[in-house]
Amino acid sequence: MEDRASKLAWGIAYCLAYEQGFGPHELGRLRCLIEQDVMPQGTRKDVAALVAEAARLVVAPFDPKEEFRTKDELWRSRLAELSEQLPPIALLMGGATKIKQYVFESVKLPEIRGASCLLDRINLQDVRALFSRAPQWLKEFSSGSQASQQGEAKELVKQVRDWFLQRYGVEPPDCEECIIYANGGEVLAFAPLKLAAFLAEAIECLYTRETLVANSVAVWRGCSLLELRYGLRPLEFWQDDRESVADESVKQVLDDYYRGSFSSRKTFGEVVAGLALEKLRRREGNSGDERPPKPVPHFETVLYARRCQSCERRNAVVERRFEDETAGEWFCEPCARKRVFGQRAKREAPRQTWWFDHAGFSWQPLGAKAWATRFEEWLQREDRRALRQSYYQKEEVPVSPPEDLDDIAEASQPEGFIGVVYADGNNMGSLLQELKTPRDYQEFAGVVHEEIINATFTALAEELRPYYREDRRWIHPFEVLSIGGDDLFLLVPAQAALPIAITIAEKAERSLGQQDVIPKAGGYEWGKVHRIQGPDGTAATEQAKLSLSAGVLIADHHTPVFFLSRMVEELLKSAKARAKELRGNGFYGGTVDFQVLKSIGMIATDIRDFRERVFRRENLHLTAKPYTLPELRALLDGARQLKQVGYPKSQLYRLHEQLGRGWLASIVEYLYSQARISGGEGLRSVLDKQWVGGERANGIGSLGPWIRRERVGSSNYDFETVIGDLLEIYDFVPEGGEEGGG
Repeated sequence: MEDRASKLAWGIAYCLAYEQGFGPHELGRLRCLIEQDVMPQGTRKDVAALVAEAARLVVAPFDPKEEFRTKDELWRSRLAELSEQLPPIALLMGGATKIKQYVFESVKLPEIRGASCLLDRINLQDVRALFSRAPQWLKEFSSGSQASQQGEAKELVKQVRDWFLQRYGVEPPDCEECIIYANGGEVLAFAPLKLAAFLAEAIECLYTRETLVANSVAVWRGCSLLELRYGLRPLEFWQDDRESVADESVKQVLDDYYRGSFSSRKTFGEVVAGLALEKLRRREGNSGDERPPKPVPHFETVLYARRCQSCERRNAVVERRFEDETAGEWFCEPCARKRVFGQRAKREAPRQTWWFDHAGFSWQPLGAKAWATRFEEWLQREDRRALRQSYYQKEEVPVSPPEDLDDIAEASQPEGFIGVVYADGNNMGSLLQELKTPRDYQEFAGVVHEEIINATFTALAEELRPYYREDRRWIHPFEVLSIGGDDLFLLVPAQAALPIAITIAEKAERSLGQQDVIPKAGGYEWGKVHRIQGPDGTAATEQAKLSLSAGVLIADHHTPVFFLSRMVEELLKSAKARAKELRGNGFYGGTVDFQVLKSIGMIATDIRDFRERVFRRENLHLTAKPYTLPELRALLDGARQLKQVGYPKSQLYRLHEQLGRGWLASIVEYLYSQARISGGEGLRSVLDKQWVGGERANGIGSLGPWIRRERVGSSNYDFETVIGDLLEIYDFVPEGGEEGGG
């Protein structure tokens, strides 16, 4: 049996065996039955074979013979027979909620790093420790550079499992194969029905226990074996029941729900979708089950107490001060945990964290690891030698994560700015509904998580270099705040932000397209999607239906982090809206929206309102954002080309001013500048020879600096220009093409 399916089948079998009270000897035989090549044939006298057969049938690939037309056909299936003889098991879903609210509660990078790393540890390690006394991540500590941390890792597993036993009076399960996925802040897992309520509550409590203030929810549902294969209550409503419905309004509702294909909707994915809806209800305090609503973590604030200098919300309880300092920093306990966890993740010396160790707290910052450390370990693989040599350039020297945003801003060109990159997967909701089995979900989640990490680390290694500070130390000029599931959040030098966003999206799209579990689509017509010159006809014969869109914000490093987070989230929404619009033309690729913010007062409202007020003149748009990936790369190349030919920046400003005065005035100024300005031909080659309008449709296409923009759902059209966008990024595009931070 294929390895991934065998592991999931063992997870299901373990849950069934737990309900049946199997002993060690029976579990050993059951494991052999799961892993053997021949499908076991169970009988009432041989319960182990019965369990093994049922588990393997649940995770097996779908066969065309399984197209049961009637409920009677389904009832006579082997899995339906086994489902009657064996007990149900639980499907559990949970994870952190309102993550940004917790991570960006403080404006300081050390606390932000610590908060992000702590949430990652809970999701990737603590939750897995609930399901196994020897999880896979613990085994990875037994050799190599991490061997010295093995004792701390074992202590973390022991703490989690002992806490569960003490709280609920029963041992937690010992089968990591029950977990379908646990990454990106989310977990989906099978569980014995007897332990489901305990495990759901434990996942919620883990986040509160470790962070004190982070929010989380977990829900579960008992499922028959037949439901794990054919969706919610298949023996109550099947295809023949749907076809017998006479009421047209009910038929319309059913058509909307099943989206034209009953069999593709009636799968394991239907159970997951129902559980996701229940999770949303519980998050909003509207849970439909009998569980009491999860209380929101809070701390009472005493009126005259000293406030925490990090979050400025709660009372301070501990001072971080060294012997040579007259005054230190005061923290509340949640922020103190963030700070010390970030310090441990950064591998600071014990003398730097003594303030927490001597404060009397019982909590320990175990298992801390920064994303910069993971990046270094990722580069050490032999097949990445060339990338490692390119990043370090010379011999490998000790490189540490940045202390604060000042370090990243110092590596920027020009200095004093940082770039924020926030990317997220497109079309994820509809793609998940196409997955049919637990095996599909596990493979999909694993592939997406791994490939996005690979794409991110590759982009950082290609576009950046370690930066040498004046105090004689090397730093990584970036901070990875999160890479979870299908999204990521990075802080990088300003000049590298757009190239990194493009590289991540391109590499992720390319690698995901090579994975069998990712659904594919056909090609698309280049001219209906991109506004730049390209190949005639179809641009690609095949494309992955999963891609990344990104929001990129370049701003002064003194800008409040919560403001950066809100702004870049709006940019991401704008980029994803553009990607959704282009899917109507058969395009499934990524898009990027960006904004250069040189002062906080530039945008007092949301991005959309700001652009409507500032960049809109009736049917003229003074910006062409958002961009597809090829368009944005062309924009960067255009800015670099103008610098190389010495085109005066002052003339770009002059032309940009004329754009706001109307269509005719700006065209005259554009043609005039080409005739008299040195390097005018360079501007023409950037615009006329690269950017195109709607010549393929009736009417005017590209004219001067203006590009025709079709109106969605209308025969009318507007005009847009890239001049303002070129000017916006001009200072952040190195002339020689070297975007690195070192």
